[in-house]
Amino acid sequence: MVSPDLEAEIQPLLRQLELLNLEITRCEDDLETVAAQIHEVQHLRQIPGVGLIVGLYFVLTIDDPDRFKHSRDLAAFFGLRPTMRSSGDMESYGRITKQGDPQMRKLLVQAAHALMLTRAPCALQDWAKKLEARRGKSKAIVALARKMAVLMHHLWVTGEVFDANPGKRAA
Repeated sequence: MVSPDLEAEIQPLLRQLELLNLEITRCEDDLETVAAQIHEVQHLRQIPGVGLIVGLYFVLTIDDPDRFKHSRDLAAFFGLRPTMRSSGDMESYGRITKQGDPQMRKLLVQAAHALMLTRAPCALQDWAKKLEARRGKSKAIVALARKMAVLMHHLWVTGEVFDANPGKRAA
């Protein structure tokens, strides 16, 4: 049983949370309406882990996919490319550069986390799990985020449909 004094203190906070939840739902509905009008967002949302916010932010950030000659150039644009140091015949790779749009980078990393947790079989997830076993979870997630950004751009430019398991066709 909750004391009456404590309940009197908590009730205004609960009402505020309820109002906030209603506002969040309204904003999500508005974003869904906007995203439904942008074909590219719907196309990219086929990729596991890429939801409404990631797809919409990606399309609106890139704006024109032809800005990038190669899809892999996008990794550098978002700061998901490792730094490289070279001296003579030695080349070593370090941390990611973290140049570019930090919000998009965070969203791609969240999308990579979501893809790692999906239950549907996916070749990207298998690739990342193998990398995780060799290099650790953090590096695998960032590498997967980079790979997802490149894949999203490629699918956008070519219009191809995402295939979760390329090479494995139903008999």
